[in-house]
Amino acid sequence: MTTNDDDLSARVRRLRNYGSERKYAHDGRSQFAARPAAGGNPEGEAAATRGLEWPSAEDRARYLEAFRDLPDLHLPPLDPANEPVWHLFVVRCAGRDTLAKHLAADGIETLVHYPLPVYRLAPFAAFAPPVVTAADRLCSEVLSLPIGPHQTPAQTERVIAAVRRYFRC
Repeated sequence: MTTNDDDLSARVRRLRNYGSERKYAHDGRSQFAARPAAGGNPEGEAAATRGLEWPSAEDRARYLEAFRDLPDLHLPPLDPANEPVWHLFVVRCAGRDTLAKHLAADGIETLVHYPLPVYRLAPFAAFAPPVVTAADRLCSEVLSLPIGPHQTPAQTERVIAAVRRYFRC
């Protein structure tokens, strides 16, 4: 987006990250506070996604097949009644940070999406329970493996080989 309106520019930057000016640092201001009363534009949003290249079913299937025998790597659940459109391939592993370092040493970039459960973000801090929850555990285990239209089959196989080496398979 291009604009010469500083307020609009700042608002759009916040909207791209769920109302936050920094990733995972939500200050409590609503991302919709300045939204026009008429609401969004679902037709425009749907049109904007047409023609996007998503990871192929073959790429997802290859990861699922290659990792299904690794008991310490939890794969994304599948619902046979739905065809997922994954822009991430998120696995769970109790040793997430060690796995990420192992993959980084092989030149494989991973990401941690949502490192904090929602209730630990600033807008909800006053309501946060003082105990560790399942959400905390899950947030400490999630790791996004590379996947996308930019990735070649050889790169997918390289990720698979590196993950399997980590689990010594």
